[in-house]
Amino acid sequence: MRSRHVLFGLVFVLGAGVQYNDPDGMLWGAWYAGAAGACFAAVRRPKEAAVGAVILFLGSVAWALAIVGGGMSPITLAELFGDLRMKTEGVERWREVGGLGLIAAWMLVIAIEGLRPSKGR
Repeated sequence: MRSRHVLFGLVFVLGAGVQYNDPDGMLWGAWYAGAAGACFAAVRRPKEAAVGAVILFLGSVAWALAIVGGGMSPITLAELFGDLRMKTEGVERWREVGGLGLIAAWMLVIAIEGLRPSKGR
């Protein structure tokens, strides 16, 4: 599981890195960096990482629900993945929700792993 935490940590570092030209890139970059930090912390200190992971999980779910509540227009997969530049607000909303969903999912993995009772440790 440790190698998966490192892999996801690197994915989230990449996610933080691509925020450089986004109008609200500091906020998104910090969120992705926090997720990366939780991943790297989970390698050595899963119980401590679980606390941050729960916070990031809850924040990501709440943030995604707020975006979805603002309305989501239908888009195609080609629009979502075809060009990395933001073409429309609809594409940006779907990408934001997808990123938050990925963060929420992996933070849940870290939280469950870290909060599980230890077996003979």
